[in-house]
Amino acid sequence: MTHATCSVPPRIAPASTALPRAVSASRHATMQSAAAGLARLVVAWRHRARSRAQLQAMDDRMLRDIGLDHLSAWDEARKPFWVP
Repeated sequence: MTHATCSVPPRIAPASTALPRAVSASRHATMQSAAAGLARLVVAWRHRARSRAQLQAMDDRMLRDIGLDHLSAWDEARKPFWVP
């Protein structure tokens, strides 16, 4: 009885694992940078929204103290938080 030999192709070793790690590290850095940018944007939006709400709450005397008239304060306060 003869055994049929099954030829198995040789395993090909990966050329280098450095490239996937480098790509992974680069992707990680990009994601961190994007997250940090988003966090800064949210902080700016919250600051704008708070500042505009404070403007709406000021009376004419307080607005004069900071050099604004009622109409200018109203124009600024009515802007959405995402508009600089």
